[in-house]
Amino acid sequence: MGQKIHPLGLRLGITQEHDSKWITRETFTRWRWLMQDKAIRDFLNTNYKEALLEKIIIRRDQTALDKKSLDPINIVRVWIYAENPQALLKFGKSHSLKVISEKLRLVCTNTKLIDSWAKTPEYKILPRIYQIDSSAHKASGIARNLIEKLENRTPFRRALKRTISELQTRERKGVRIQLSGRLNGADIARVEWYKQGRVPLQTLRAQIDYVSKAAKTTHGMLGVKVWTFTGEKGSAF
Repeated sequence: MGQKIHPLGLRLGITQEHDSKWITRETFTRWRWLMQDKAIRDFLNTNYKEALLEKIIIRRDQTALDKKSLDPINIVRVWIYAENPQALLKFGKSHSLKVISEKLRLVCTNTKLIDSWAKTPEYKILPRIYQIDSSAHKASGIARNLIEKLENRTPFRRALKRTISELQTRERKGVRIQLSGRLNGADIARVEWYKQGRVPLQTLRAQIDYVSKAAKTTHGMLGVKVWTFTGEKGSAF
């Protein structure tokens, strides 16, 4: 049976870049930083849904020394790309950035991410917020739109047709949507998918955008996967 590989991970270094940009030789540090990156993204996506986050890039590029204790301080740069950044800046730009920085610092120093025998390192979080254009034509925006319809008890076939009809065909060459679970409350879970245009998943130079999310309905969780194709890298067509 064929196995499905993550379309973004397959294209790293070709059409995709890493969302976490850092390097370390220590195994324990690598494990801790990976867990911290996941915790940071989960915290932001859970607590700032109204900001319509598109991408979160985390970079660790230097270590400073505390002026008093001379202990090393890990500097973590968090670049947040949001369609509605006003939801992140409720208390003014400077104060809101300080609040977000402190919350993310507490996430990084969570005891679950650090062994009891290890000394808790100090972290300095430097967040930046960037506003992006509407993501309605991107995979995340398509999935968000479809999930909203499904959670409002719209039949899945009607929700699929409405979502596809609302897309702007100029900005993409193909889209594929897959739903899985107890569709329309059926006793047996199944998988349904819809495809429009070309989505060449086996072409490495193809610029594929992909997202996987879950919709919480009255009949249980539904899996939502969206692939979009916008062209090929290095191609003029």
